[in-house]
Amino acid sequence: MNYRFVQSLVAALCCCALGWSSIAIAQKPTADLSAVRYNKRFQDIPFGAKPDTLLKYVQRNLFVEQAERLGEATDPNVRDNIQIQIKQRLQTIRDSHTAFKGQKTGYNVSVISTDFAHNATESMLVVPVQKSHDYYFFVKDKMWKLVTTELLRGTFPAFIVRMTQLYGAPGAIDYRDPEFKQQPKAARWVGKRFTVEAKVHPVYGAITIRWALREVGDQIAQSRGTNIPPGDETSSGLDPSITDIMQD
Repeated sequence: MNYRFVQSLVAALCCCALGWSSIAIAQKPTADLSAVRYNKRFQDIPFGAKPDTLLKYVQRNLFVEQAERLGEATDPNVRDNIQIQIKQRLQTIRDSHTAFKGQKTGYNVSVISTDFAHNATESMLVVPVQKSHDYYFFVKDKMWKLVTTELLRGTFPAFIVRMTQLYGAPGAIDYRDPEFKQQPKAARWVGKRFTVEAKVHPVYGAITIRWALREVGDQIAQSRGTNIPPGDETSSGLDPSITDIMQD
């Protein structure tokens, strides 16, 4: 796709500018902002479920994913090995469960560093998927947000166009250069049940896509109180990576 065409299309999406740091676009909420429209592996995600229920969902998907291999395997030893691999993957996912209780984690400085807060009854499960990861976030043991990662290929404006083909025009686009509406860094869609955000992370060479229950997302700041996500700027104005190091 021609880069100038992509840029002009993104600019057209942002023709109604509001505010200094973001562009809001008048639109009706898209009827279906479900994650399955982005990828079929997200079929029937149990939003609102507890971690154990999500693990059962992941286990079922792993067996479905390996069904063809299991069906083609006539050697009992090969079938046993496939089942062992599935159990090992499931155990890795189970072991990934992290309750954020103020400890230093590798996630405090990462592409998901703004997706959780410590000491706010929040936790997470991680599901590796080829070269990316799916992060399932919980608050009070109820799953409310899914974040997946993609390698940054091509330009972020082109990715926004791809998302627009799925969900319609975004409700808002944030720019690194808001004055001239250049270098988009994030785009958001708001529906009746879900909010969706796509965000580029040049330092990590990645894009994150978030699907969150709107009702929970609208109240999450109040739920967290004074607990701030490690990726957000602190009142001291220090970079999150610096404040994270200072915890040692």
